[in-house]
Amino acid sequence: MLARCLPALLPPLAQEEALEVRQVLSVCGQHEAAATAAVRRPFRAPHHTITVPALVGGGRPVVPGEITRAQHGVLFLDELPEFPRRLLDLLRQPLEEGVIRLARANRSLAFPARFQLVAAMNSCPCGNLGLKRKPCKCTPGDVQRYRSKISGPILDRIDLRIEVGTPPADKVGVAAAPPHVSRLAQESRQLRRRIAAARGRQVDRYAGFEGVHCNAQATAELRRTLIGARREAIDFLRRAMTHWNLSVRAFDRALAVARTIADLEGTSDVDVQHVAEALQYRLLASSGEMGG
Repeated sequence: MLARCLPALLPPLAQEEALEVRQVLSVCGQHEAAATAAVRRPFRAPHHTITVPALVGGGRPVVPGEITRAQHGVLFLDELPEFPRRLLDLLRQPLEEGVIRLARANRSLAFPARFQLVAAMNSCPCGNLGLKRKPCKCTPGDVQRYRSKISGPILDRIDLRIEVGTPPADKVGVAAAPPHVSRLAQESRQLRRRIAAARGRQVDRYAGFEGVHCNAQATAELRRTLIGARREAIDFLRRAMTHWNLSVRAFDRALAVARTIADLEGTSDVDVQHVAEALQYRLLASSGEMGG
């Protein structure tokens, strides 16, 4: 549900983005959807039994896969460890470059694949690890094998890792009263305004660079030039990089998340607290990356 709500919280498609979404819809044979007055950010949620051509593109004739159909939208992978590891590793290039390149016998094709990856998984095979009233029956080896289905390079490209707890029983299956519904709608509108304002700051920041509308689309070199991080924040991130043995990619990603946090606050400079919050999302104790 949280993943399906995300496209509605994101800013409307820019004219250039909308055109690319229409082109993808048209190539995939969805001509009526491509011709609508307004297109929305796509949401794609393939099953873990999906094939390689269906995910990244292929077939005869060659057609785009789910990652291209999610262009400028959300690609949601539920039960992430159930996807074959070789399939997940195919996402490395699209997540890094925003494009998927397919090599065929007589030609090479490139499809756009700039999407926001959202994934969900249990804490362990039985799903009870960390629950107080329902003890986990998995052995440490079971948990390790379950989590090792996701390769380190893919995990390194996931910037935010959030533990979602079980809601209280008295909150489940109860329809919200009208005042509560009104409050939730108001909070959603406020959140959309904050996100739109933050995205507006990012558009202004990268105004002189074609095809770059937000921090995620900027190269590491470009972010380092324009990110506006204080020296104390950079020093703090360097110490964290040494202490937790973070990769250079993790350093750049954490800095980008910290810049986005500052944009949401309306702050011009990235400070230590922004970097600390970004690292908090990356270094969950349950991920096995934190060392004491």
